Amino acid sequence: MSEHDKKILVSDLSYDDDEVEAVVSVLRSEWLTMGPKTAEFEGELAKYLGVKHVVAVSNGTAALHVGLLSLGIGPGDEVIVTPMSFVASSNAVLYTGAKSVFVDIDSDTFNIDPQLIEAAITPRTKAILPVHVAGLPAEMNEITRIAKDHDLLVLDDAAHAIGAQYRNRKVGSLADMTAFSFFSNKNLSVGEGGAIATNSDTYAEKARLLRSHGLTKSTWSRHHDGAQESFDQLYDMVELGYNYRMTEMAAALGLVQLRKLDTFNKRRTEVYALYKENAQDLPLTMQSIPKYVKHTHHVLPVLVPDGRRADLRARLQEEEIGTSIHYTPIHRFSYYRRIGYGSTILPKAEEVGKRVVTLPLHQKMTDADVGRVIRALRHWLH
Repeated sequence: MSEHDKKILVSDLSYDDDEVEAVVSVLRSEWLTMGPKTAEFEGELAKYLGVKHVVAVSNGTAALHVGLLSLGIGPGDEVIVTPMSFVASSNAVLYTGAKSVFVDIDSDTFNIDPQLIEAAITPRTKAILPVHVAGLPAEMNEITRIAKDHDLLVLDDAAHAIGAQYRNRKVGSLADMTAFSFFSNKNLSVGEGGAIATNSDTYAEKARLLRSHGLTKSTWSRHHDGAQESFDQLYDMVELGYNYRMTEMAAALGLVQLRKLDTFNKRRTEVYALYKENAQDLPLTMQSIPKYVKHTHHVLPVLVPDGRRADLRARLQEEEIGTSIHYTPIHRFSYYRRIGYGSTILPKAEEVGKRVVTLPLHQKMTDADVGRVIRALRHWLH
């Protein structure tokens, strides 16, 4: 097979017999919904992140939704968000009945610009929701300082940032609550899954209630906790909750993937370094990465010359090289324009949004794969 017979994917999974056996073991146990594997995964992930609590949920969007509700966000509140993210970041705010207030980005990092946050704060502002775009930690010291000065809460969206560090602290330990995604293209992948990390006993207890219908006992605990059962009532419902439980299969995959995560992230960093070294003469702009952060390189967004994106993506597709776009600014989507954001102008996000292309980057890429992408870029951009 020649190198051009092989399609280079934007992202790819790394599963082997360890993951297969983990799932088969759960199937053999005949307990498939949230139970002991989920609890084990929560414990191991909490240790990895250096936090008191991890609450596993069904996906990253559920993590954002439950996190916001656990912080008390609701109708009439405002939450400051970035426009450069997957729509789930802002959608979760809308689910609570609150309003998303978009703040423009830093053109160098593609993350929310902390210097613009304070001007967006109103008496209704209740929280800030920064996103660590592509796995690059946002400026959390400044964001949390602003939050403290204005009596606000912080829920950070770390869907891209499992394993990232900011000033020697793991992302997941920097805010009141942190939402993670374990979707199939993530650095730690379980197909569909998510988690919330926090050091707050109160927020964790609320999140556990909300993920399972607001019930005081899970299905597992009703059958296995050994507590004296009332024959009149199995459990109480104390909150209006949701069905956001993680499955045991997903938790089993998560445990295996967590053990491999640092190795995966190390290879992603090596792949990024190859791109950086070999693309210096190309008209591409990559994120500026401060020395005091550890980037997870979940994806590789680059800016190409204005007006060249569509043609470049088509040319790369012809050469069996996958690309994507991270992201179209959320406020430019039809739904958001329809509900009142049509006049919102965020020039830096909009400039990035029309020029950004996501290049292939994942732990299964070889040095030769990177070389092939670079050669194609050099051919079509010069």
